[in-house]
Amino acid sequence: MVYTLLYPSDINHAEDISKNNIQLDKKRKVFEMVENAIVGLGLEEVWEVKPLVNGKDIMNVLQLKSGGPLVKDWQQKLIQWQLAHPSGTAEDCLDWMRQKRAKRSLLLKCFHLFLEPSYIWQRTVSELSIYS
Repeated sequence: MVYTLLYPSDINHAEDISKNNIQLDKKRKVFEMVENAIVGLGLEEVWEVKPLVNGKDIMNVLQLKSGGPLVKDWQQKLIQWQLAHPSGTAEDCLDWMRQKRAKRSLLLKCFHLFLEPSYIWQRTVSELSIYS
């Protein structure tokens, strides 16, 4: 990114050097704005951040006997949570996961209930009785 911003490949050496310097100054300012935002958010060493929660913890919350794609998906979600909540603890992270899982579980139960044939039949009968 630094190289691209500071040394653009589209500079025509026949052009006026001052125009090239203006372009470089603009790109340097963009780079500095990005750098300041990264530092301001405390993300300058984000690749060194260790996850608060490991795969075993995720498997316990999800009540799984073995890992797999679902655990990997949750690891990604939890990393995003951790970056959004830099002062959060492992327990906060697990609480968030439990809440998220409970909401999803409730939605699935409602969805299955709605698709259950007896529920659809009862609903249809009750809607038809309105017209009698």
